[in-house]
Amino acid sequence: DYAVKCGKRLVPIVVKEGFKWDDVRPEIARINFIFFTGNNNYEERFKQLLSVIRVNPEHVNAHTELQRQAMDWEKNECAPEYLLRGAALACASHWLLDAQKTLA
Repeated sequence: DYAVKCGKRLVPIVVKEGFKWDDVRPEIARINFIFFTGNNNYEERFKQLLSVIRVNPEHVNAHTELQRQAMDWEKNECAPEYLLRGAALACASHWLLDAQKTLA
């Protein structure tokens, strides 16, 4: 729940036989799964997993930092001194615009 709420990148991996789509939450079911089951080539799947993990680390790191700052703001009862201002706000806005373009 927490990862979905925070917009974290999820990499669903299936490692056991008997996987059932009915057991998967809708917001996760729409993500491409990586299957390490049956006759799937383990080395090929592992390379696929690594390529997914390594995609755009700068974006992931910026998202993590912005999420941390948002959590600090909430933890401090939305105190104005925890709001982004100046260059930090400009960078966050630029990151958000780039993220929206990437997802479109």
